[in-house]
Amino acid sequence: MGAERFSEEYTLATTVKETFSAAVESALYYYGHAGYTGSLAEKDSYVELLLPEGVDLYQADRDFGAYPFVLTEWMLSMPSYQIDQAYSAYDDKWGPALALVSHDKTKVIFCGYASS
Repeated sequence: MGAERFSEEYTLATTVKETFSAAVESALYYYGHAGYTGSLAEKDSYVELLLPEGVDLYQADRDFGAYPFVLTEWMLSMPSYQIDQAYSAYDDKWGPALALVSHDKTKVIFCGYASS
């Protein structure tokens, strides 16, 4: 079996947890319950990364999607354990999703790889 990259943006409801639950339900509706969809429907948890001020949410998503993985300037300004956790989540098709949360906590992008 393979893996597909997914990236889905949502406006935060009240919490990241509630938004994640709604997003997974939506993905299950659109992609089905059979498994191996390569979508957020395959995830049951997430690792949250609050982006520093001045970091664009969409640029952060592109930075994590770049191959090979590189550390950008904004990543180097964050604690290394947070970036390590984020990359581990992003790159694990069986593990949690990565939740990139905008600095103002109004938007979130769930991204990573999922089994397909």
